[in-house]
Amino acid sequence: MIRQPAWIRPVAVAGVALVGCATLALVDQQRYAGLSPGCPFRLVTGWDCPGCGATRAVAALTQGQVLHAVDHNALLVVLLPLLAWAWVGWLRVSLGQRETGAVLPPSAAFGLAGLLVVFSVVRNIAMFDWLGSSASWSTAVTTTLVGG
Repeated sequence: MIRQPAWIRPVAVAGVALVGCATLALVDQQRYAGLSPGCPFRLVTGWDCPGCGATRAVAALTQGQVLHAVDHNALLVVLLPLLAWAWVGWLRVSLGQRETGAVLPPSAAFGLAGLLVVFSVVRNIAMFDWLGSSASWSTAVTTTLVGG
């Protein structure tokens, strides 16, 4: 069996993520929207799951439209820096460097799971419909700020 360097996995994940982001940046989302199978949870329940709107949020971020990204999935936009930080830590460890940054305790996984559940519930309450995956909040804010 051929032994691969440990850094291959984090670099491969970054490569796949970059190709995905480039694809979202270059492909017309409106034109090919019907090709996406959609969220199975939303298809069954009609409610947004924590990941609903994530693809549109990343596509908006690749276009520099932060407000639209927040509108589609606010939690994803908030957690992206944490995800990047975790990836850098993974790469550093795979390169043989000692982990010098703060290490999240295992209980952080339970905290993240709880956050996902709370976000799922709250974004489906009518009073907080601006947290849903539709593009209404950012349009309203942009119209108010720009005056369009």
